[in-house]
Formats: sequence, structure tokens, C-alpha cells
Amino acid sequence: MNKLFQLAGLALAAAILLVACAEERQLPEPTALENGPPPTGLHKTIAVLCMIANVNYNLIAPSEATLNRNTLKINEALKNNAGLRAYVGNDWQVVWGPATSNSQKAGVSVPDSFVTDNTMYVARGINPAT
Repeated sequence: MNKLFQLAGLALAAAILLVACAEERQLPEPTALENGPPPTGLHKTIAVLCMIANVNYNLIAPSEATLNRNTLKINEALKNNAGLRAYVGNDWQVVWGPATSNSQKAGVSVPDSFVTDNTMYVARGINPAT
């Protein structure tokens, strides 16, 4: 499992590096939130794509396999959820993952109670504007 997360970390670092190298534009200086521009549609899309990684939030499952199966809802939502697709666009798909880090729920007397500590995935959009 550690090997999986090491590989996932390397893949994520490589993806971030590729994106950073591909964009040669100068980023504006950070400003205070109240003085900055409002979030763009792209900012909102990225925020929603990040939030759906929490699909297992507050879910206690009898096995880690159950938690892992539940994360498949991310790709299903990107393909089939009309409300989500109307907000983020129709062209997003999961291209890596989701991968989870799960553990036994602390303070629960039932021995087979697992929770997800972290979930990651990579989504790609076809539209260059998004």
C-alpha cells in the first residue's frame, strides 16, 4: 500500500511539474482576498472537482474494499450527474485513481469499521478552456 502512495505521489508531482512548465505566463502578485478579483469559472470548477474527492466523507464501512468501491462514484458523477455536468462541463473524466488511504475508525467497538483518511484522483477535461 505504501508503494502505491509513493507512486501516486510521484505521478502527482510529475503532473504538477508538467502543468507548471507548460504555462509560461507570469502569475500576478498575491493580494489580500478582499482586494482580489472574484473567483473565475475555472476556479469554481477546480474547487468542485476537489470537493468530490470527499465522496467517502463521514462514511463508515465494513471493509476497505467497500470504501474503495464507493470512490468509483466520482467518475460516475462526472459522466452521469446532470447537475454536476452543468456546473463543471461535460468533458471531465477520471484518468487516474481514485486511490484511498483508509484506516479503522477510532473509538468504535465494532472491529470492522473503516473510514477513508484521504482520497486522490486525477481528472482530465477535453476542452482547453476548462
